[in-house]
Amino acid sequence: MPTRDRRRFVPMAIRYFLRQDYPRTELVIVDDGSDPVVDLIPHHPAILYHRLEGRQVLGRKRNLACELAAGEFIAHWDDDDWSARERLRIQVEALETSGVSLSGTRSLRFYDPAAQRAWRYEWPRSRRPWAAGTSLCYRRSLWARSPFAEVAAGEDSRFVSHSAVTSIADVSDSGCIVALIHDRNTVTKSGRGPCWKMIPVAEVEQLLGPDFSHYQS
Repeated sequence: MPTRDRRRFVPMAIRYFLRQDYPRTELVIVDDGSDPVVDLIPHHPAILYHRLEGRQVLGRKRNLACELAAGEFIAHWDDDDWSARERLRIQVEALETSGVSLSGTRSLRFYDPAAQRAWRYEWPRSRRPWAAGTSLCYRRSLWARSPFAEVAAGEDSRFVSHSAVTSIADVSDSGCIVALIHDRNTVTKSGRGPCWKMIPVAEVEQLLGPDFSHYQS
């Protein structure tokens, strides 16, 4: 989980991780913020906190997290997004049963709590297979063959489009991830364009269940 100065999101991200129903999990947190969040990290054998001195681009932080990870499978765990308790199980099972390069969501819901609006971003089926960066799950061996470009943004899309990625399992129908729109997003989300469609906030509320209340001011 790469993080930088997003203190208000970190406790929930950790909570979502610790409640996963997939066994033998590990959360690697790489922090290069001016406001270190080490005080928010519980003493837990499944959590590894790594503090960086000096700001690093996101691609470099992802590579470092992969280097530090001990498991066979790697899942992106963005600090500001919501994950259902079954997310890791669903995504790893998709990899194990289908033999694809990675699993992720082609269609992703976004929620903006401040504006009380929600959207669905849907990648066209007619284009090359793609999955949202926050949703990626893959074998460590795939990353070893094609590490992330050390850039500030877009490293995930470059990773997905690499020739080493030959197939993708789409887990969009599981509704296991919702991305948050806020004032500190790495990449600004406009909600406009042919891939974006506004949806009822109630659709997000139904997915989040009791967690929805956390995002109400």
